[in-house]
Amino acid sequence: MENPKKSSTPPPSGTGSTKYFVTSPGYLNPPFGPDFQCHYPHGRCEDALPLLSVRRLDSISQHLWMAGRPQSDPMKKSSLHRLKATGFELVVFEQADMHLLWQNGIIYIKPLPSFLMNFNFWQETLCSRDKIWDAGTADIVDGALGLVFSYTWLIRWESDLRIAHEHGLISKSINYDHWMSFRSSFLSNFNRSQLPRAWLSWRYDFAELRLNRINIIWRLRPRRPFDVSSLLRGYQTPYRIYSSFFEKNFSIVIVAFVYATVVLTAMQVGLATAQLNESPSFQRASLGFAVFSILLPVVILGVVIALFIILFFFNWWETRRHLRAVRPKTTAQTD
Repeated sequence: MENPKKSSTPPPSGTGSTKYFVTSPGYLNPPFGPDFQCHYPHGRCEDALPLLSVRRLDSISQHLWMAGRPQSDPMKKSSLHRLKATGFELVVFEQADMHLLWQNGIIYIKPLPSFLMNFNFWQETLCSRDKIWDAGTADIVDGALGLVFSYTWLIRWESDLRIAHEHGLISKSINYDHWMSFRSSFLSNFNRSQLPRAWLSWRYDFAELRLNRINIIWRLRPRRPFDVSSLLRGYQTPYRIYSSFFEKNFSIVIVAFVYATVVLTAMQVGLATAQLNESPSFQRASLGFAVFSILLPVVILGVVIALFIILFFFNWWETRRHLRAVRPKTTAQTD
């Protein structure tokens, strides 16, 4: 998604009304009132800003419907207590492009940084032409808007806030009254019908997304130039050690073996009957499936071993390439 062309005129101050406004081509005021000045450690937030970007998900936004259901009403999306009730294990992940992605009963959630609840920070940094727009990082702003927006449906009840505090998703200094006041101020200014499409990431039209399907989309998406790393590792590689790779893929061999065993047993029973024993077509089918059952596990095992060999040599090559890139820098620093 291309960033909109930015005006050379800086945005006006955030005093008075804090409603979104758009000049040609567009700037915005802080998305909540000036009463909110949540404390944050100065000097640390600049390094955290790139983690707000969801550029990777935006690049496949036209395919996200295959990984989750878009929901126009954010209040119909699941809050934290509902995610816990449905059996999800909440795991903190600092990258926003992994926010609310789930796999194998684990859902990754990015904590809400305190500086995103500070009016002055929005006014002086995120809405500042000098600090954001001239740097060409406007996707940070729509990522910040989307992250705060996602928390308006994640934390709706006191139980949600308690869960957020337990998992370190939000500062413990924020009580329920303060949060609801902030949430109300944000939603009253967050008029999506008047907000330009470019100011909100497409990703936040969805709530939870399936990570395994995102991996498939990421591998199969058209790309130029051809990227071997994305094809092999996907969006977020599920394998950190080779044992987990074999554990997952050998389960496919076991399932195929069990299925073939059941079918062959049924065919053996069928051949014991007079009707099927005298049927040439059933005998041919039994013979064909018997041969197929012998070859299938061997073929699957061969594919898994071939994938392992490819991944092993690819990781070895990437490690060697990284080592060659790091060694000159280390030598220069030593000298």
